Parts: sequence; structure tokens; C-alpha cells
Amino acid sequence: MHYLRGNNRIRMTKPESMTKLDSPSSGGWWLRFGKLQALFVLVLSGCSLIAPKETLSESAAVATANGASVTDQGYAMLFDLLGDERNVSKIRFIKRPRPQVTELLKEISRTSSDAYKQLEQFGKADRSLNLVDKRLPTVEAQTRKAIGQTKEKTLLSSKGKELDLQLLLTQDEAMNYGAHLAKVTATGESDPQRQQFLQQLATQLSQLREKVVALLREHYVITEQ
Repeated sequence: MHYLRGNNRIRMTKPESMTKLDSPSSGGWWLRFGKLQALFVLVLSGCSLIAPKETLSESAAVATANGASVTDQGYAMLFDLLGDERNVSKIRFIKRPRPQVTELLKEISRTSSDAYKQLEQFGKADRSLNLVDKRLPTVEAQTRKAIGQTKEKTLLSSKGKELDLQLLLTQDEAMNYGAHLAKVTATGESDPQRQQFLQQLATQLSQLREKVVALLREHYVITEQ
């Protein structure tokens, strides 16, 4: 199977054996499965990169256009992204990525969860810190939502090596976006403690992205056309 990206072709290497789902062992399996399906819907948001949970109002979009602070916006967008990414490893309860991918997703979840909690602490200490209103233009919010829905469908229908590939691609996007978002937000932060946190987070997310790319290189061969 080939995936085309620009002038490059990503070719999947020979599939490795995948872990099979455990067989149902009791009559309550269908109830548990239903709960897992609900969990999957939540987890998928962590694989959709930056898809918003709602469409912002026109007044919020106007407020942004009239001069919203980059740092003010940045914290809200970063908080939203980390809130999704802290749950991304839970996908292993519904889908079965191979062990290397699962372990990396766990690391991404831990890093995101720790950063999310730290932002919560900053918000409690400074009530003026915006962690909620992303203030995106309506068209941008709707576009991100559409992208998220498309990725949900792709992950729901994927399995085996295809699932691994899609998960790694989404995390490549998320870590790259998060690293740059934290870095840009830090440039407008005047508080030394918060600025240092953002700079460290940018480094951590960049390192996680490097691990994602390393897995892609290890298991997928890129050939020039």
C-alpha cells in the first residue's frame, strides 16, 4: 500500500503480527463494549489535532480581530490541545496499536497531562489568565471541526499498520503544532516562571515529535518518485 505526499511516496513495510483483541469472557461483554465505544469518541478528540468542541460566536471573532493578545489566545489554545492529548493513550483500550506506538502514546499523554495540570495551577493563581476562550474566527473554528471529524472516521475504520500510520501522523501534527504554539506564546509572556514553563514545554513536545518521526522512519520506507 502506498501513501502519496507531494513528490514522495510512503510505502508500508511488511506488516508485523498484531495483538488480537481478547475474546469476550462473560455475558457483560457487550455492556463493557458500549462503554468503550463512548470512551473512543472522547479519545478521538486527542487525535484530531486542534479541532474545537464548539463554534465560536461572531462577537468573539470580532474581539480577536480587534486586538486579542497573542499570549492570551495562546494559553487557551494550548490548554485545549493538552486537554485532548492527555487522553490519547486511551485509544489502546478500543483499538490495538503495536507496542511501540502504544508506549509513545502513553508518554505523550503523561507529558500533556502534567502540562495541563500546571496550566490549571497558573489559572488558579491568576484569574485573569485566559484558559477557555480561544477567540478563533468562526470559519477557522468550523474548518478545524471538519478536519477533526474526518480524522475520526479514518481512525474508526483503520486497523493494523494502517491504524499505526494514522495515529503517528496525527501525533506528528499535534506535537509540531503544540511545540510551536508554546514557543510563540512564551515570547509574549512577561512572567518569568510561566515563560520558562512554556519554553520547556516547547522543547518537550519537539522531542516527542522527533520520537514520532523516528517510528515513522523505522517502519515506513520513503522513496522518491
